[in-house]
Amino acid sequence: MNPNHSFLLVLMCGSAVCYSDEFFPIIPDDLQVSLFAKEPLVRNPCAIAFDAKGRLCVGMGPQYRNPQPDTPGDSVFILIDEDRDGDADVRKEFATGFNAIQGLAWKGNDLWVANSPDLTIVRDLDGDDQADEYVRIYTDLGNLEHALHGLNWAPDGKLYMSKGNSKGLTRPPDRIAPRAFRELWGVDLPGLPDLPKPMVFKKGEYRKNYHDPQDDWGREGGILRCDSNGENLEIFSRGFRNPRRHLYLVGNRQRSGHGGQNLFPVLWRAFWLGTSLEF
Repeated sequence: MNPNHSFLLVLMCGSAVCYSDEFFPIIPDDLQVSLFAKEPLVRNPCAIAFDAKGRLCVGMGPQYRNPQPDTPGDSVFILIDEDRDGDADVRKEFATGFNAIQGLAWKGNDLWVANSPDLTIVRDLDGDDQADEYVRIYTDLGNLEHALHGLNWAPDGKLYMSKGNSKGLTRPPDRIAPRAFRELWGVDLPGLPDLPKPMVFKKGEYRKNYHDPQDDWGREGGILRCDSNGENLEIFSRGFRNPRRHLYLVGNRQRSGHGGQNLFPVLWRAFWLGTSLEF
C-alpha cells in the first residue's frame, strides 16, 4: 500500500473491501485508521480542509480528470457526523461551480479554492453554511494536470501555493495571469498588468474559466506566496515540474530570516508517479 495515497483511499472507497486491513496503510501500533466517508457522500475527493467548527470540508465532483467546457462544476461539501459515531452521515453543499478543486485553505471566514485555471475565494456572509460571495482572485493559471495545488497559510501570514508547469493562455483582456505566474512560464508581453483585478460574483452567478487539460505546457513550476487579499504575489521557489503539497516544520532543519529573526523552516515535498522528493 502506498502511504502517499492512504487518506484518499480511506476517504473515498465505496465498497466493502475497503474495510479489510490489507487496504489500510501500515501504521504504528499507537495510531488508528478508520473510514469516515464513502460513496455516495463523496465522489472524486481531491482536497480537504477543516473549518472553524472543526468540520471536514471536501472539494469534489466530476471535473477531474478530463473535463469538457460543459462538464458540471466541482463543489465544496461540509461532511457532518450527526450522531458522533465517527462516520459522516450527511453532507451540505457550501459552494459550487468550480473547475477541478485541488486545494482548499481557510483564512477566517474566507475559503480559498485552487481550481485551475482560477484561484477563488468564497464567503458565507449570513452564517447559513452556504457561500454568498465568490471572488475570482486570479485566472489563466494553466490546466488542471500540472495545476495550482497546495494552499497553506504560513507563520509569516502569507498564503503559499504550489504550481505545476502548465501555463496560461495569455489572451487579453480577460485571460491574463498575474505577472509572477507569467515569469515562471517565460511569458513577457508588454502592457499587461502585474495583478489583474479580481472579479466578484454573487451566489449562483459564479463563472469559472475553462482550460483544456492537455494544453499549454510552460517552462517550470514553483511555489508562490501572496498577502491575505491576493496582493504582493511573488515567486518563493522555482524550478519544479509539478509540486503538489508543502508543509512547515518546527525545528532547526532549515531557516529563513529577516532582520535577525527566524521566520520558519520549510520542507517542500513533490510527488510524481508515487515518488516523494524532499528539497
